[in-house]
Amino acid sequence: MLLAACSSPLKSINAYKIDIQQGNVLTQEMVAQLKPGQTREQVRFILGTPLLTDVFHQDRWDYAYSYRNGRTGEVTRYFSVFFDQSNRLVKSPATSKWRVLKTSARRRRTRG
Repeated sequence: MLLAACSSPLKSINAYKIDIQQGNVLTQEMVAQLKPGQTREQVRFILGTPLLTDVFHQDRWDYAYSYRNGRTGEVTRYFSVFFDQSNRLVKSPATSKWRVLKTSARRRRTRG
C-alpha cells in the first residue's frame, strides 16, 4: 500500500500557471511614428508613459516589457528614447524598426 502511494500518477499533474504581462507594450507602428524633433508630450502620446525615468539621466526614457508564459519561459524587451536640452527627441535605437534590445528565454523546471 505504501509503494502504491509513491508511484501515484498525480505526480505528473502540474498546477496551471498563468501568463503574466508587465510593462509597456510597444508595437512596430508606434515606434515608426517617432521622428527626431518631437516633444516629450508627443513621444508620451505615441508610446505612453515610460516605465523608467532616471533622476540622473533626465534626457532618457526607458520602456520595458516582460511577458512570462506559464509554461515556456520569459521574454524581456527594453527600448530607450533620448532628448536634447530643449526636450526634443534626439534619437531612439530603432526609429524605423522595432528592435528587441534584450531577450531572455528561461525555461521553468517542472517537477516530475
